[in-house]
Amino acid sequence: MTTVGRPSITLDDLPSGWRDLMHEIYSLGGSDAEVKVAIAISPARALSNDLWDALQEREEEFSEAVKQGRQVAEAWWQVQARKGLFTHDGEKFSASLWFINMKNRFGWRDKQEVEHSADKNAPPVFTLKIDNS
Repeated sequence: MTTVGRPSITLDDLPSGWRDLMHEIYSLGGSDAEVKVAIAISPARALSNDLWDALQEREEEFSEAVKQGRQVAEAWWQVQARKGLFTHDGEKFSASLWFINMKNRFGWRDKQEVEHSADKNAPPVFTLKIDNS
């Protein structure tokens, strides 16, 4: 069977030292978007989202580098919060902006989502009686 089309991009097509570059960016709290720009394959200015996802699916080494990198970035941001909350060196720390960043980038939540399901025909577990006498 003859394969038609462009061959799939592999790790060999990425810039040399791509993993170290990813780690450097993530270790400074960097995002996936920053990494996509840094390891772009010329002439592109960034890896496409489709290629990013495909490499994670096809290449275990790449997938692990992204997962570890995200953990490193999240840890960096946590350290920044700890420093910002407990130091008074003249710099202002905005806990609300920091938390918005954590929610948007790392899936943090300020409330718990509880899903409850029960048999609608089942009797209630408890009954509240109010005596108005």
